Amino acid sequence: MNRLSFKFSLTGIMVIGFFLSMANLLYAQSEKINWISWEQAQEQLKTHKKKIFVDVVTDRCHWCKQMDNTTFLNSKIIKYINTNYYAIKFNAEQSVIIPFKGKTYEFIPKGKTGIHSLAIEITNGKLNSFPTLVVMDEEMNTIQALSGFKSHDELEIIINYFGGNFHKTTPW
Repeated sequence: MNRLSFKFSLTGIMVIGFFLSMANLLYAQSEKINWISWEQAQEQLKTHKKKIFVDVVTDRCHWCKQMDNTTFLNSKIIKYINTNYYAIKFNAEQSVIIPFKGKTYEFIPKGKTGIHSLAIEITNGKLNSFPTLVVMDEEMNTIQALSGFKSHDELEIIINYFGGNFHKTTPW
């Protein structure tokens, strides 16, 4: 092989490597948590049982946006949640009526804003801050509500703990 063909071969390999790395980067960025609605979760539970992971947020919540831009972009978190949970992103200030477990829940105005009554219900009345993460069992009963920002390391522990049913034998 002469020097010129070696240069072209090396350039070709570098170009192919560049395109492969770009494709891998684009694929990684396209991975995301499959957020669904309450209605979709209730429907999907009829045919395939999974736990429910609810991210209770508001539009004005700084730490909610931080979790969206960091924690929820982690590939381990994405894969584990998509495999083991139905994930619901729930805006606690939305004004839609939501049927849930035979009852109807709606927005309760309070002061300048208010709160959705379903957010109060699924946190067992302990909605202290946003974000609040709620883990529910396969029958949509609340197992645990956890308030505040969680890093991907913290959330990984949480979703594995509940996803692996360790909560049944080891207290949180």
